[in-house]
Amino acid sequence: MTKHTNLDTWTSTLAKHIPHLSHAQLWGLSLWSFAMVMTGSCGLTTVSVFIAKLLGKSELTTRQPLRKWYKDKQSKKGKTRTELEVTTCLGPSLGWILSWRSTDDKHLVLTVDASTLGRRFTVLLVCVVYRGCGIPVAWKIVGVTTKGSWKPH
Repeated sequence: MTKHTNLDTWTSTLAKHIPHLSHAQLWGLSLWSFAMVMTGSCGLTTVSVFIAKLLGKSELTTRQPLRKWYKDKQSKKGKTRTELEVTTCLGPSLGWILSWRSTDDKHLVLTVDASTLGRRFTVLLVCVVYRGCGIPVAWKIVGVTTKGSWKPH
């Protein structure tokens, strides 16, 4: 085992429940989600500082790969540019969450939210509520000034 046992365990858990992810997608999701849970923050600076300290690297070394992880394909450089198609994670994520519930629980609470970050972008988010906590299962990030309906997303 490495000295990052909790991160390794989390990465293995994600690989088991969302098996279609590439190695890079899995690693990015693992770093982001683990750091967000441990710090209680989803800010790039907080996450990159936490990951840098955990892995014994500089913040700049961890910040750029974290930024690349959430960017779309056109915003990346290189020949093997890819982006995570979030809709492919909906089924596996939802199935994983539903496996936690008791068999006699017949109710499922979903929340839909649109949260705006300044004048930069809006996150359209669907969460499953489990034990009072909203767990994201589907999302779309749109520019704050993007015209059109959110309904298609």
